[in-house]
Amino acid sequence: MNMTADTCLPIRTRADIRHTVMVALSGILLFLGACSSTPKPAQCTDTHEEYLLAQDNGSLKIPEGLETPDRRNALKIPADTGKAIDPKRCLQMAPNYFGAAARIAASPEEMVADWAQAWADRNTDIVMSMYATGFTIDAPEGSAAWLEHRRSEIQAAPLPASRVANLKVVQTGDDERTATFTQQFGKTTVRKELHLIREAGLWKIASERIVTSK
Repeated sequence: MNMTADTCLPIRTRADIRHTVMVALSGILLFLGACSSTPKPAQCTDTHEEYLLAQDNGSLKIPEGLETPDRRNALKIPADTGKAIDPKRCLQMAPNYFGAAARIAASPEEMVADWAQAWADRNTDIVMSMYATGFTIDAPEGSAAWLEHRRSEIQAAPLPASRVANLKVVQTGDDERTATFTQQFGKTTVRKELHLIREAGLWKIASERIVTSK
């Protein structure tokens, strides 16, 4: 059989096209994979934000006759080093200081407020992290079972108000406080008492009890 160049050319052309297409597809896939793994720089738009005009008003002055808050565990804001701000970092994007945990409460009052707010937000992990390792409660099922019930209660039961009322904190030791307050569950008002202790520098709930419920 007499084959001419014209009859062989299409066969070679199809093979070349298939090879070229495969190489091109491989290159595209490698490019897309590289793009997906490369972090994108932050897009900052903070040019006329109000917070850029904020000024330091100095420390809060406690009125005479009121107890000075315990600031031993307060978050220390680092001093200005004078270094230029990285343009890829946005000030309106808050730094993740504590991950999923709650903020470090500087006082027992703040700790109780954070506990109530986290419960109202159904933030189970934060609420449960506020109970001391040696937590005890006067309950037939025992402390461990009671804490598990509290966990399921936060996840599925009716929520309390995000704020407590009539909060009073009494010092019962160097690292101990007793907090009493009312917590609202719909139309039901529950008066509670928390025994707080300082554990590893943080205020924790060592015991909890209901005083009245109506």
